[in-house]
Amino acid sequence: MIHIRLEKATKTFKHKENIILILDNVSWNVSHAQMVTVVGPSGSGKTTLLHILVGLEPLDEGEVWIDDKPIHALNVQELRRWRNESVGLVYQHHLLLEELTAFENIALRAYVYGMSRKEAEESALYFLERVGLKDRMHHRVQELSGGELQRVALARALVTRPQLLFADEPTGNLDEKTALSVFELLQELVEEDQVFLFMVTHNLELARRTNEIWYLHLGTLTRYEG
Repeated sequence: MIHIRLEKATKTFKHKENIILILDNVSWNVSHAQMVTVVGPSGSGKTTLLHILVGLEPLDEGEVWIDDKPIHALNVQELRRWRNESVGLVYQHHLLLEELTAFENIALRAYVYGMSRKEAEESALYFLERVGLKDRMHHRVQELSGGELQRVALARALVTRPQLLFADEPTGNLDEKTALSVFELLQELVEEDQVFLFMVTHNLELARRTNEIWYLHLGTLTRYEG
């Protein structure tokens, strides 16, 4: 089981003349859950927290550990190597390359990871089948629906079989029915492959389907009891 830990973590942003507090000397750990969600008001810093955990944003003070990896202390090259080898990322906006097909978007991620062309293409096809889009594999981004695009983004994030999957509002651009369908697929893939999922969302219905929910507000992280 993945262990995530913050030690006396502080993070602020300056916006015009205001200081926005994201984390206020937070010590927090997760070690017994496979799917963890953070919820909170808009602007509370949910995305910033996710970026801190994967080393895309530095802390002002404190430490962030994932298992035995001191994320706060790694240099840029070490962070890139760790993310490439261990982390999958899914965002609200799919961030697919529009000039490529669904298949090519997924295979490219696998190739950049270090697979041979043959391995990358085999893995891309496998995950396209798992997300139910084998018949759409040669379609470009503009030819796919919002739900299909997020399914391709999921396949791309999982094609390297990462240990950790970080999802930032992965269904935020979808209608309610499609959002539920995409999340159920995400949940199924995470459980089957034993991947740790850390998700930030405003969708409480989806959050309640995960093992733990935490509430980020005014610089503190507390268990969500709503």
